[in-house]
This record gives sequence, structure tokens and C-alpha cells, in this order.
Amino acid sequence: MSRLPGVGVAQSLIALVFLAAVAVVGAASLGVLGNGPAGASPSPTAIAAEPTPSDSSDPQPTPSEAPPKPTPETSPTPAPSGDVVAYTNPDGISPDGFVGDDYPFIEMAQNLPTYGTLWVDPNQRDIHIGLTGDIAGAIDALKDGIPRGITVYFYIVEYTQAELCAIRDAMFEDREELMRHGIVLTWGGCGNSENRVNVGMSPTSPEAIAYMQQRYPGPVDYENGGASWLRPFDPPAGGEVRLIAIREGDDLGLLTCGGRPFLGSALDARPRGIGGPGAEFAALREDLEIYVDIYGDLSGLPWTLAEKDAFGATFLARQGDRWLEAPVFAGKEDWIPGTIDDCIPREFGPEDYGEAEWRLDPNFPEPTSESIEIHVLVTESACAGGKPPYGRVTPPLVSYSANNLDMTIGVRHGGGLATCPSNPSLPVTIVLPEPIGDRALEGGSPAVP
Repeated sequence: MSRLPGVGVAQSLIALVFLAAVAVVGAASLGVLGNGPAGASPSPTAIAAEPTPSDSSDPQPTPSEAPPKPTPETSPTPAPSGDVVAYTNPDGISPDGFVGDDYPFIEMAQNLPTYGTLWVDPNQRDIHIGLTGDIAGAIDALKDGIPRGITVYFYIVEYTQAELCAIRDAMFEDREELMRHGIVLTWGGCGNSENRVNVGMSPTSPEAIAYMQQRYPGPVDYENGGASWLRPFDPPAGGEVRLIAIREGDDLGLLTCGGRPFLGSALDARPRGIGGPGAEFAALREDLEIYVDIYGDLSGLPWTLAEKDAFGATFLARQGDRWLEAPVFAGKEDWIPGTIDDCIPREFGPEDYGEAEWRLDPNFPEPTSESIEIHVLVTESACAGGKPPYGRVTPPLVSYSANNLDMTIGVRHGGGLATCPSNPSLPVTIVLPEPIGDRALEGGSPAVP
């Protein structure tokens, strides 16, 4: 099936195509074994927070970086400080019945006072445990829970997991106070394979990170938590969604900083400042007041309204050699300020949306060969908290052949953690570049409820 293009639609069509983001809110939760290498099982220290987490990109050790597996032995080999001590118990319990991250010694290790971190190789057989000291004592305490044929690699780390979690927990206890300063914590983990706290946060500008480092000193890595609103709000009820389909290969001409897309011409648009009369400008002015403690006074920058629709808007401003982005969100009663962060404009592309399922809307007659408008029900494939994707459906991509009209519809990422109940379908009217003709309409999913 065809994929959506990375960029471009004629500027005259953009107002019809893009609605604003309606981010989804995830319930706070405790992670299971988290923060190991790709495909590995990590330790139970991840938490999530409303309103908007993002995917973690914490660099982790890969299986190829793990130390070579030694010859099995019944006791640890003494090693210089900093080296890895490998232990295999040939007389241990049977490995049968375990899936790899539920071996008895894992929970036992996490209860050691010296426990720092743990991760499991993708092979689900080699386990890596970081301790702050006394490896020999740990092996003696854990060996009866280590199955036969399982190698455990012990190494020394600087911090216990309890120390790391105390740093993380202090941040989340201050979450409401931080939000008043424009800092939104979206998720947090401690005890990762690098023995550091890792926190999803918005914004992640140098000023915001410096503010957090001063307030919470310690081994913390900050990762982008996605653009977010700074207080709860109810988005406006969605009206008719009408999209103009794009032929495969056409240029959308859109840029993004990771949030809402905007026309590339916005970077050269004449600044309007912050004194505009609309509700979106009032939200921007409130935003600038919130961030004075982090950025200083930004009110004198040449702010430009890069895009706006019924669900929100994006403001951009040049500050020296960098761009700043200030998203604002439309509510039923007023507009809400969002997180101000660094903006590196890039083409709006496949990483910004996921493919959605669609089917013909049974509330309308089936399209004919002369139809240039079709009515469909679009269902987001990703977790969306049981909410329809108002403001996030991208222009359908169509490809005409002699016998078929293939159509792909995407949904822009919501930018937040979401629960996964069944997503409702969103009615969408699609305007095609030319009539269907005698072609079969392809790309839909009849299984969508």
C-alpha cells in the first residue's frame, strides 16, 4: 500500500486540510521491567504522568556491547575494580517454566541494599546486575535463585536504585509547582542500564534543563516529552472534517518542529508581535509570563503566527541563531498556553503520523464512477484514549491506476501517553483530485467497526 508523502500541498488547500492537535491524556501508571536495551527487559522503576509523555529514546547498551560469555563456574572470578564478574550456577534450579524476566533471583536482587540496576539480554538468558558494592555477598545471596545455564554479570555502579528513585520522586512530588513555571513532566524512570534517572519533560531547551539541574542535582537525563498544554482544558467539539486528497508524489510544503505542522513560508512571514486581539494571542501573552523564570523576557521577540485553526495555533520567533516555538490550544471556554521550546524546523514526514484504518461511511450512498467526494469513517490505529482524532487526520494520499484507486489515510501523533480502549471512528469527507471512474476503491479496512 502507498505511504503518505513527507511534504507538500498547495497553500490554498491547507486551511481545509489541517485541524489542530487534540492531545490525549494517559493515566498515571507504574511500569514493569523498564529501561534496558532494545528487546531487553529492564527494571521496575518507570512511572508515567499526565498530560503528555513521549517515547523514550534513552541510549542503552546493545547486545553486541555486552561482555563475552565466560565458561560456567560455581563462584565469581575476582576481578579488578570496574571489571565485570560473571557467575553461572551449574547446580541451580531448573530454568523450565520461566520466561526470562521472572527468574527468582531478579526480585531477590532488587531487594538488596546495594542494588543499582538490572537488565536482561534479548536472549532472555544473560542478566546484568549493577551493585554499589559487595558482589561476592550478592552472589552468595542470589545463587539459589539462579537457574542452571543462566549467566549473571555483576558490575559496580555509583548509585543505588533507591537513591536514583528518590531524585525522580522528588521531581514528581513537585510536578504541580513545576508546571506553574512551564515545566511539564510526562514520565520518569530510575535505575536504567546506565545507572541514571531518565525523565520525559517538556520543554527540553538548554534553559529548562539548566533550571532542573539546579533544582534537582544528580545523574539525570532529560528527554523530549512532547509539546504540552500547561493546564487542563476541554477542546472544542469537532465539526465537519473535510480533507482534500493529494496525489502520490505531490509536495505538501509543510514543516514541523515535532508538533503541529505549518507552511514553510511561515519562517519568512512578517512578525505580528504579541499584541494581536484574538484569544490565541492572549494565550501567547500568558505563556510568556509563565516562562520568565526560565527564559527571561521573551515579549520583545518577533513572534509570528505560523498557523491557526479551530483547535489551536503555533507561534514562532527567531532568537539569535535559533527558533522558539510556542503552541497554544483552543478550549471550549478559553485558549490554553503550551510549552515553549526550541524549534528545529524540518519537513513534515512519516515519523509525524501513523497509518489509520478507514471504511466507507454506511450513512451515505456508495460512491459511483462520477463521485469526486466520498464519505469514510477513519479509525486511529494507535492508542488514543478512546477519543476520535479530531485535528490530527492528514490529507489522504491517492494513487490512480487503470483498475484501482488506492487511498491511504494517516493520523498525526497525539504527542502523549494514552490508554488503549477501542478508538471511535471519525466521519470524514474526502475530496478527490478526479472522479473514481471505473476503478475499484482500495486501501480501506472493512473490519473497522
